[in-house]
Amino acid sequence: MHLLLEIMIAVTVQIERFVDDHFPGFVECRLVDALGYSHLFIEKVPVVTTENLGSDSSYPCAGTIACEVESELSDEQGRKLLRVNTGRPWSVESTEGLSSFLVLSSQVVSQ
Repeated sequence: MHLLLEIMIAVTVQIERFVDDHFPGFVECRLVDALGYSHLFIEKVPVVTTENLGSDSSYPCAGTIACEVESELSDEQGRKLLRVNTGRPWSVESTEGLSSFLVLSSQVVSQ
């Protein structure tokens, strides 16, 4: 019997605050891309963390957003960069409607 283990890839974000207690709870998250731009997300708590966060939790805290890696490249400083898409697998977009981001490879983790 063979078990197929699918590894989920995610980009790290900072969960900054609790914004809505409608089930299952919503938080505001920030992703700072490789160019230093901030992108905000309002997302369900279970999408960004396994922690049971609420309005009385301590913020900021660490979170992740599942994504797919679209490409790899290096910048002029030799840093390894990844273009990730948060639209796959769970249709997550920033508050500006963006789902494609250029991030440092160190911001992408396996789950």
